[in-house]
Amino acid sequence: LLPVEKKVALVLGGIRLVGYALLVIFIMFVGVKYIFGSVDEKADYKKSLIPMLVGALLLIAGSYFVVFIYNNIKHT
Repeated sequence: LLPVEKKVALVLGGIRLVGYALLVIFIMFVGVKYIFGSVDEKADYKKSLIPMLVGALLLIAGSYFVVFIYNNIKHT
């Protein structure tokens, strides 16, 4: 790999790692609060879980989309 490619790969890997770690922490936090919450609180946590899951999907899909685009440009 070229030096620039190594730096980009390192940055993208770091962003992906931090994003996944934060995602797991937030989902665990909301899950624990959901388990121990009252009925009203559980409804609020369900509402906050949907955007979090959409964000997780965007994080995962976005990171692999960048890699997919890069690999297709690299091989042409």
